[in-house]
Amino acid sequence: MIDQAVFDARVSRLEDALHKKCGVGGRDLRAKLRRAGRRLPKRVQKAGRMLTEAQARRGIPKLWLQVDGEETDRAFDTFDRHLETVNPVERRKGLALALTGTIVFNLLLVLGFLIFVLKWQDLI
Repeated sequence: MIDQAVFDARVSRLEDALHKKCGVGGRDLRAKLRRAGRRLPKRVQKAGRMLTEAQARRGIPKLWLQVDGEETDRAFDTFDRHLETVNPVERRKGLALALTGTIVFNLLLVLGFLIFVLKWQDLI
């Protein structure tokens, strides 16, 4: 059995880390995990589902007794290990580079099509 105050503190710390590292917002852990979506690996998604189920049981004392403390500790550890590897600056750089690459590719495609049409019409 896990202490509810400790569980709530760890969930709060996890929500803050998700917001700072992954840039996801939301009113609770479930909303933040839904917004993070496929940016999280499968094992972290699974740990998140387990934690949200435990959080749902938190309000009902008889169901709270069914929550496995070791399993929740493993889920929190899985999240902590993953979030340690996330670098928000590198994530933003990657997004900027991907956007730039997409724009450049589209411009090259349009330019190629324009040259094709001009040659087809014997304008160049």
